[in-house]
Formats: sequence, structure tokens, C-alpha cells
Amino acid sequence: MRFLVDCQILDAVQQLVQREGELLAAVAFWGRGAGQQTGIAERANPTRILCDLLSGACNPAEITCLRRNVHVEVKYRPHLHAKVWMNGNEVVVGSANASMNGLGFENGASNIEGAVHLCDEEVAQNVQDWFCREWDLAECVDDALLETATELWNQTRNRGGAIMNCRIIAHEASKLSEEARGRFGQIAPSHYAENDLGEIHDRAEGDSHPADETCYEFWPDAALPAPGTVYMDYHRDGNGQNVKFNGFWETIHNEGINENGHTLCLLKQRSNREFRAPNGCCGRGGIGTMVKCWLDNRDETYLDLEFRAFYFLQQKRHCNNLEQQCKKCPFRE
Repeated sequence: MRFLVDCQILDAVQQLVQREGELLAAVAFWGRGAGQQTGIAERANPTRILCDLLSGACNPAEITCLRRNVHVEVKYRPHLHAKVWMNGNEVVVGSANASMNGLGFENGASNIEGAVHLCDEEVAQNVQDWFCREWDLAECVDDALLETATELWNQTRNRGGAIMNCRIIAHEASKLSEEARGRFGQIAPSHYAENDLGEIHDRAEGDSHPADETCYEFWPDAALPAPGTVYMDYHRDGNGQNVKFNGFWETIHNEGINENGHTLCLLKQRSNREFRAPNGCCGRGGIGTMVKCWLDNRDETYLDLEFRAFYFLQQKRHCNNLEQQCKKCPFRE
């Protein structure tokens, strides 16, 4: 048994592909160039692939390329998340998808991946039994399924662009002023449908007030967002140790509160699924860590910035300027 890291994983996969005999690959997500880089596209021996084609993270164009090889069969298994390769008595099991980020095609890996390479008859038999069970439950990939997958893939890519047009806001978990709460009660009925108001009140729990859940209070001299601005919202707890993601919120109305210039912005919640991070951009948990670092390094309690600018400034601190990473950077024009 060997533990594999970095380019060792791709090397082990390529060796399995080059061997005679049937290749079994249960790998959830396949990225551009996977067939060529692993050698499957040109393989002249039986090959069976299980993937999660309709996840929105599996590139249907690459699956189409794999299917052009007459020796390759591809099936769709919903909720598959495995990364398992097998040929004969050799098995590679790890964390890496068949993608540039996972296997590191052309030395371009950005993820830290690990895998185990085993040569064991009993283990191989167990893997084969499991694979065959999942294969029997899976759906054959055909042109109709690929068309559906392409639509999902395009939607996912578009959502990834949408997040770059958001603003990111981070604040202490404090309550709104009494003036803001009172003003919310006055103007909310004219800007929310009755059933929406009901949901707003239901969502407010304990000592919270509906206004605390569905509006921002901006202080004097703040740059006010235009209606339609979408915020990626985080708050930090009282001790400053944890940062929590609160969802995506769109401003629908700006309303003055009092003579001090405070402004109330009403909000409506947007679905998280609309704003998936694009390739090369870390997820919401990683962004939360970046928010905490931003506030800690600047000894600040508040952040309101274009997400694109925020992510670039924070990521730049950690970028090692490898050309391969720069090619995948979501800020590369």
C-alpha cells in the first residue's frame, strides 16, 4: 500500500489506464481534458465510468469526448461522490476528481489531495462488487441526458459569474436602532406582499425583530446601495471568534429614518443556488475565513466592499503566482 499526494495520484491513475484489462472508474466529477490527461480517451480496453453527470459540476463536454471512444461506457449515478479507480487487483482511492484542480493536469493542481494505492485481491474484489451494484442502479448516459447536463452546467457557470457582481458585507451581530425598527414597521407593508410579511415575522425568533432579519441600517456618510444590489452577508459573534454566513440578500428600497441621516434598506432573500462560486474561487466557508482575516488584520468591525475587489485583495496575499493557477483565476480577464 502506498500513500499518494500531488502528481503521484495522476501517475498512479495513468498506470491503471495503461494496463491491459477492464478499467473501472467511479469518479463523481470530470473536467476538461480528463480523457486525454488520464489516457482514457485513447484506451483500447474495456472501460466503465460512473459519474454524477447532473450535479452541475461534471463537465458534459468532457463526458461527450469520453463516449467517443467505443471501448468506454459511461453511466450517471445520482449523488455519487466517490473517487475510485480499479484495474485487476490494483485500486486507487482518494479525494481527487478527474479535473485540473483534482489530479493536477500539466502540474496545475490547486487542491491539496491525497489517495491510497493498493494491490490486494480481496480489496479489489470488494471494490468490484460495490462498483457493479452501483453500475446496475445507474442510468446510461445518452444524448438527451447530456443535453440536460449541458443546461445545468451552463446555469452553474452563469451563477458563478453572478457572485462576482455581489457586494460582501460583514458586521457585528448587533440589533438595529429603535428608530430603524419603528420605520420598518411603517414602510414594510407597502414594499412586501402580505405572505412575505408573514414569512418575515415567522423567521424572527426569540428577542429578534423582523426588521433585524430583513433590512440594513446604514449610518451617516455611508455609500448607499442602489435597489437591486445583492449582498453576501456575514456576521461576527460578540467575542470575535466566529464568522457566520447569513445568505444572499437583495436591497429593494432605501428609506430615510431620521434627521441624523441613518438610512434603512429593505431586503429580500435570494437563493444560495443562484450564486455558486466559479472555478478557482473557494466556497462560502473559505470566504468566511477570509472575512475574519480581513477584520482581524485591519482591527475593524465592519466590511462593505465589492466582492470581486475583496476576494482579489485577500487572495493576492496567498497567491504564489504560479502561471497554472493564474490561468484558472476567476479574476483573469
